[in-house]
Amino acid sequence: MEGLVKLDKLHLLVIVDNESDGLSQPCGAADPSAKATERAAMYQSEVSHNVLDVRTGRAGCLDFQKVAFAGHGLSVLLTAEVDGKSRTLLFDGGPSPGLFRHNVEALGVDVADIEAAVLSHWHIDHSVGLIEAASMISEARAAAAAAAADASGSSDSAAGGGTAASDAAGGASAAPVIFDLHPKRPQRRGLQFPNGEVVPFNNEPELQQLQQPGIEVQLHEQGHCLLDGAFYVSGGIPRNTSYEAGNPMHASQWDTSYEAGNPMHASQWEPDGAWQADELVADERYLAARVKGRGTVVLSACSHAGIVNVMRDVQAKTGQAPYAVFGGFHLSPKDTAARIQPTVADIVAMQPQLVVAGHCTGWQAKAALAAALKERYMPSFVGARFSFPAAPDA
Repeated sequence: MEGLVKLDKLHLLVIVDNESDGLSQPCGAADPSAKATERAAMYQSEVSHNVLDVRTGRAGCLDFQKVAFAGHGLSVLLTAEVDGKSRTLLFDGGPSPGLFRHNVEALGVDVADIEAAVLSHWHIDHSVGLIEAASMISEARAAAAAAAADASGSSDSAAGGGTAASDAAGGASAAPVIFDLHPKRPQRRGLQFPNGEVVPFNNEPELQQLQQPGIEVQLHEQGHCLLDGAFYVSGGIPRNTSYEAGNPMHASQWDTSYEAGNPMHASQWEPDGAWQADELVADERYLAARVKGRGTVVLSACSHAGIVNVMRDVQAKTGQAPYAVFGGFHLSPKDTAARIQPTVADIVAMQPQLVVAGHCTGWQAKAALAAALKERYMPSFVGARFSFPAAPDA
């Protein structure tokens, strides 16, 4: 993780996840009322956040008609604070444009702050919402540039000048927002039964749908840092455990423009193209950030490579096991049930200070994690906010 800087604070906001629960209390490791030396992070639910808005006059009532909806997928907004600056990144977009827009608006997210978006892997419950994200970000940046131009033009006219307006218009939007994707894009994925029958998912987004004004699509297979080292995006994840053996029945139809070396061209996929077994989902990548005095916080959206393999890769790259782990662990399907106990045992052995599991983890795995990790575990909920300040002695 060369180039990854140490942050003064890291904030996470869950925009999309499978579960909604604004009333349950956090685990001890994320309890904001605990002593700073005894907690790993500070948690705030969507309801708690909205209650505070009412009490401080920012809202008139606790409006349950304007809350975030749960949905099968994942999207997390991360904001890093370092040296007095904030850097904001979107990790995945969830399963649908409508859900992404609704939740962003319900949670009060200013998409103009987003400087980069990372797609963990090509699966529609993570990728499709990025279409709306690209549109919203593009619209917000255009509006900000127009407002800056108007304001600067007015003041410039009063001062008798003629060039400041155009300079201001370009200032807010000069640097494009990076959409960071794996280049090997399937046209669609699905389930293939032993008899050859296929149940396809929706088509994946076309790259052109994401290439909106002010957006720059970048394709990466190797690990790299983003936003001046605030975040690290992994490359392929080594598969070392004996039990995290991929996803039986998973298959893909590939966009042949990738094989032709032209991934930005229009799709050359043919609807009747052959389905190929794709149990590894090898395009999945994790996201990591490092907080001063604490360690590495890692987000693994679906953990198709196995969450233990993800954690061990972080350990191999940094010399330390992850401080905190977020995401979907893909232990809900029937064919992964036997992995729950060894996964939990290996997570416990690495001693993370906080584990927050959601999306595709499944209730049985969540129960096992809760029993084993106790106050260092809690589920992920839509609208949840977590803050990781630097350690008090950092």
